[in-house]
Amino acid sequence: MNEIKLLLIVCFVALLCSVGKAKIVNTPTLHKNWKSLHFVNDISSMKMSVTLVLKHSNLNKLDKVLLDVSTPGLKSYGKHLTIDEVNDLTRPSTLTYSTVYDWLKINNLAKKTTAVQGGSALKITATVSDFEDAFNTTFEMVTDGNNVKTRAGDYVLPKCFEGNVVAVFGMHGLPLPKNKFIQTKAVANGFQVTPMLLKTTYNVSGVKGSGSKTNRQAVGEYQGETFKASDNTDFFNQYVSGAKPEDSILYKVVGGKLGASSSLEPALDVEYIMGVSPGVLTEYWEYQQQDFCYDLQQFTAKILDTQDLPNVFSISYGWQGDLSTVGCQPAEVEAVEINFQKIGALGVSMIVASQDSGAACDSTTCWASWPGTSPYVTSVGATSFEGGQSGKPEMASVQFGSGGGFSTRFERSNAKWQDQVVNNYLASAKGLPPKSMYSQNGRACPDISALGENYQVIANGELQPHAGGTSASTPVFAAMVSLINEEREKQGKGSMGFLNPFIYANPQAFTDITQGSNKIDRSGQPTEHGYDTAVGWDPVTGLGTPLFEQLLSAALKN
Repeated sequence: MNEIKLLLIVCFVALLCSVGKAKIVNTPTLHKNWKSLHFVNDISSMKMSVTLVLKHSNLNKLDKVLLDVSTPGLKSYGKHLTIDEVNDLTRPSTLTYSTVYDWLKINNLAKKTTAVQGGSALKITATVSDFEDAFNTTFEMVTDGNNVKTRAGDYVLPKCFEGNVVAVFGMHGLPLPKNKFIQTKAVANGFQVTPMLLKTTYNVSGVKGSGSKTNRQAVGEYQGETFKASDNTDFFNQYVSGAKPEDSILYKVVGGKLGASSSLEPALDVEYIMGVSPGVLTEYWEYQQQDFCYDLQQFTAKILDTQDLPNVFSISYGWQGDLSTVGCQPAEVEAVEINFQKIGALGVSMIVASQDSGAACDSTTCWASWPGTSPYVTSVGATSFEGGQSGKPEMASVQFGSGGGFSTRFERSNAKWQDQVVNNYLASAKGLPPKSMYSQNGRACPDISALGENYQVIANGELQPHAGGTSASTPVFAAMVSLINEEREKQGKGSMGFLNPFIYANPQAFTDITQGSNKIDRSGQPTEHGYDTAVGWDPVTGLGTPLFEQLLSAALKN
């Protein structure tokens, strides 16, 4: 009887998929830098991909598991799940699979579909014409003068998607607007950041990378960035004393290939995550979808489809603004967030830049960067030396605004580990933006910070002496986490995994930064609104800059 009942349900669902309409998804307003290309050749036969993220199971259990394995003092701390356990826990129901596959069959897309993201999403690769028919829409080409994108108009979700498909990627997304890379200005007799200066400043010593294949780290690169391997060899020869020749060689490239030239972003990321932790095997994960939210979905999906993972990812990628302007739907953001939760349960640390536009306030809202505002990643801000002189106390970055503030999307109910210190800040802080411009209950970032100005970077064989941004501080902190994992592995302990409960439980492992503010923009110009540093946590530098010995000591006690 149960089989007959299920068959009837499936038949009914198939009928809904063929005739029912759940809702129309309207095209977001095209960003001001983009325009339609009205005169183009027929694009109906052009290939593209769309990914359907299915409704997961047991998300409440996933949330509990993540906190249990990430909170020091709990019996399950450090006992991370395997990738199969995570995917089995959250696997969509059989009915959801059969319902969505019925729709795929009706639209002749089933044979063009691959299960990804541990089986919780379906990636369809087909022609524009196929997707126009399936979603009752029309595609056009849009451009910002450099990039050209295929973009759907309003499209129709079938009734059977309701309760079964939680997000559709690939229809409306755009790449992030290209910001000029942060190049800080030379200061007379000013400091120059190298791996040696960072190790001295943060007392990074006593641990060396062993080349262990079970303790690896990775950088994520997106949107056309490329890296030339010989630049890292040159960098190591000049700035990383005592390293072995093989320490400068990337262990693996995932999702693409290395280029014949280097963009500054990946050069900075690779050279400093490897230069601070020589001997730790490092991977280069590249995603060139040219669609901000889809990039993050495909990137995190690939992690969940990979059995042998790095323990730490450094991500210098994010958007300080309204996500709808780059075509991100709220459901897409939520789908990526679930992936971050699953990745944390695996014991993987996601270290994300808080970006470089200060509080990024427009006329109505102050924008903290996503994915740095995710409750399931560690957000990193930036500092400088007072007076521009190395060895002086650190303060908030002065040549660009260390990104920080409060999420408009995620509340601190999902980040309880920071609730007390953030409330302490809000209770005493002066000069805050108007309350209407930020969420006092929002997930607050950054969590910590590190030096972010005057990095020495080699790109295309030439020294770039003034690179900067939270893109610099992020791989530096990620490298420190990898060194901590190195020592934990020697003692038979698991990787650090999702860091935030540990970080906020150990504020003594950070130097509190109490000078400066982020009331400046990317170019260092003053802004009307923003936040000041303060005693304790603040939305400019977080808990402060790392004291490596104290971090290591605390990590080895758990």
